[in-house]
Amino acid sequence: MTNYINEVEIAMRAKTGIVWLRTPEEVRVERALVPMADKLGYELWTWTVTKGVEKVGQVDQVRRDETRPLDGAMQWLRDYEKRAILLAKDGGTWLNEPIAKRAARDMHLELQSMPKERAKQIIIVDQAAPGEGLDLFTLIESSLPDRAEMSDILDGFLDWAPDGAVEDVKKNGNRDDLIGAMLGLTADDASNALARSLAAVGIFDPGLVAKEKARVVKGSGLEWYDPDPRGLAAVGGMDELKGALVTRRRAFSQDARDWGLPAPKGFLLVGIPGCGKSLTAKCIANAWGLPLLRMDVGSLFGKYVGESEGKIRTALQTAETIAPCILWIDEIEKAFAQGGGDTDGGTSTRVFGTFLTWMQERKEGVFIIATSNDISKLPPEFLRAGRWDDLWFVDLPNETEREQIANVMVAKFEPCGDVDISIVADVSDGYTGSEIEQGFIDAMYAAFEDGARQVTDDDIVKALRKRVPLSTTMREKIEDLRKWAQGRARMASVSETAAKRTGRSIE
Repeated sequence: MTNYINEVEIAMRAKTGIVWLRTPEEVRVERALVPMADKLGYELWTWTVTKGVEKVGQVDQVRRDETRPLDGAMQWLRDYEKRAILLAKDGGTWLNEPIAKRAARDMHLELQSMPKERAKQIIIVDQAAPGEGLDLFTLIESSLPDRAEMSDILDGFLDWAPDGAVEDVKKNGNRDDLIGAMLGLTADDASNALARSLAAVGIFDPGLVAKEKARVVKGSGLEWYDPDPRGLAAVGGMDELKGALVTRRRAFSQDARDWGLPAPKGFLLVGIPGCGKSLTAKCIANAWGLPLLRMDVGSLFGKYVGESEGKIRTALQTAETIAPCILWIDEIEKAFAQGGGDTDGGTSTRVFGTFLTWMQERKEGVFIIATSNDISKLPPEFLRAGRWDDLWFVDLPNETEREQIANVMVAKFEPCGDVDISIVADVSDGYTGSEIEQGFIDAMYAAFEDGARQVTDDDIVKALRKRVPLSTTMREKIEDLRKWAQGRARMASVSETAAKRTGRSIE
């Protein structure tokens, strides 16, 4: 029995009155209530505004016209002689009517005092939370199907799927990947995703099933990002950071759970703008085979009291729904800077408090990767031990890393295939990765204007020397960041000496 059905049973035994079950899965709820009602000795009835009251499992419509209004259905339940549960589908919508609302409030009290032999229970099932005047009901938030339920759904498909699809699951051993891809979907959505995958490619593809989750995040304050197909190979340098990410790539697998490995919490990347922090976040998803969600913190702040807190809760709940996943928060200091609560009525302080509480108590499965260009603006409690697996400092690329970045650019831009990376590495000393990339792009513009020829080393040199690097315009700030990082953060890159000695590179 699913956890939320257990909560419904406890509420019934405690005679707490009307139960409001918040969920979009009416069919799944009805199926789960059948054995519970039988165990407790209740008849199970449903109500809809189109059909009125009906007994589950029987074509037995009771006074259809009189029970179509929700208040009429509650009156019928009050007079019914047997123990019964009334499952009101979309009940919340119709409780907005004044008569139905008043009837529900009265019925809420009556349910608590009915004799055992005539005990009744009303369960409102709706996607929305109770509105004004209905907060006295027992609110239960439904949980989405867990691994065991998703396993059952997959088994149902494997029972009738073509032999080729069944053999593919056995041959590739991707059953666990499929179940992981289904997690975060409703039972119906998971079934539909499996069916679409089968129809599209003839097998159950975990990647196609997981794409269904992109629909879930719309309107939640999160953005769905398709992973960079190049993976961590798209990131030049930062071998220490990439090495740590590689060791964690199987941390969300069933083998890791069975072994007892705790799921990783997240990384905070601090450092100089343009040195690959955000690019790393985008590339982890491919390396780990997990969905990537970006939190747009600016869209979470509303103009009404309490609206912002509600929005961030929705966003965080959505991330947990999609889990296992990667939650990317770019330039996090802009959202949770110190002192913001003094100028906005305390909204940012409350939002920050909500986020901190969630970080501490969240379920395993959401790996946070946050970036920051100015660590001094973040509250100290945000950085304390236990919030993150590691705090990393991303510095300007050294010579070896600049060669790696140039290699990535040569592979990315076909007209730059003949460029000497050692020359690029030498002339780009003090440049960020994004500045080096822009140098390649500027050189391509020049080469295209000059007859669409191949880019030369000279083109790259000229393009880079026309730019004033960030290390010059922000020299003092960069030095302050480096001083702060000493002894406080792990270095994302190996030292220049070690890089030259080992030639180390994480692909």
